[in-house]
Amino acid sequence: TSSKKNLQKTMPNTESLNKLEKMLNGLETLMGDMVEFTVFLEGYPRIPRQPYSTYLILDKVMFGRQMEKETIINFLLRTGVAACDESPKVLPIVGAAWVGKTTLIEHVCLDERVREHFSSIVFFTEDDLGAQGMASPLPPDIGVIKHQDLTATSYGRSLSVIELAGDMDEETWSRLYSSAASSKAHGSKIIVASRSEKISGLGTTQEALRLRHLPRDAYWYFFRTLVFGSANHEDQPKLASLAMEIAALTNGIFLGANIMASMMRANLNARFWSRLLQCLRDYTSRHLLMFGEHPADLIQKGRPVYACR
Repeated sequence: TSSKKNLQKTMPNTESLNKLEKMLNGLETLMGDMVEFTVFLEGYPRIPRQPYSTYLILDKVMFGRQMEKETIINFLLRTGVAACDESPKVLPIVGAAWVGKTTLIEHVCLDERVREHFSSIVFFTEDDLGAQGMASPLPPDIGVIKHQDLTATSYGRSLSVIELAGDMDEETWSRLYSSAASSKAHGSKIIVASRSEKISGLGTTQEALRLRHLPRDAYWYFFRTLVFGSANHEDQPKLASLAMEIAALTNGIFLGANIMASMMRANLNARFWSRLLQCLRDYTSRHLLMFGEHPADLIQKGRPVYACR
């Protein structure tokens, strides 16, 4: 009898049945729309949104900048609106020191889509673009050639990458751009990377791409994978706790992460890691007392830091 009463209590009434039917109709409509949405997405390349440990092992694969990489590649592969507009398009990339501008550009230039699109890829630095580099056309013996394929169907179309530490005055840029425009085929592109926000005004087709440090959780993933590899860090809570504190003191700098992680990985000892953490604390405190800033911030501003023993 009790079982029968309980069964009667669970039987839905008319109002509940109507709500259930309405919800079911909504789900059927949603699933029908998802079929079209899935077909639509198949036309776009897959972009990983989350970091994976394999990204730290495989060559030619970059950690944490997939969205930015695709943004640059889309700019490079985009064709001009008008055929008569033969001036090379420019994309500025702005970011602090050691944030990964050069690494990002290198990985973009290794992409097969980019290499098939341009017959040559050349990197220039401030030293290359001295008085000699202002000639028109640009001398062929300056810069570092990263890719060259004279047999490609894209013959003549080139990509120039200019890496600067600071600013470039308008007169110098005007001469350089005129020189590049006179010596490059239609569809050529230019990337200018610098720490200075002033170069953002050099862009011709879109806003400058600004690189910032990885979010704390993504940076911690990167750091702990460098330290622990494929091992589960939760199996060693003491070491994981020390690693998290050390990662925080590196202040999001990739170079600092690689240096610290290499020492930690070579000696998986809590006492050694504690000593390393204390050294980092002393090093950071010394700079905060002497200069009022974190040493990583000083490096990003191009200012000297005190190298402790």
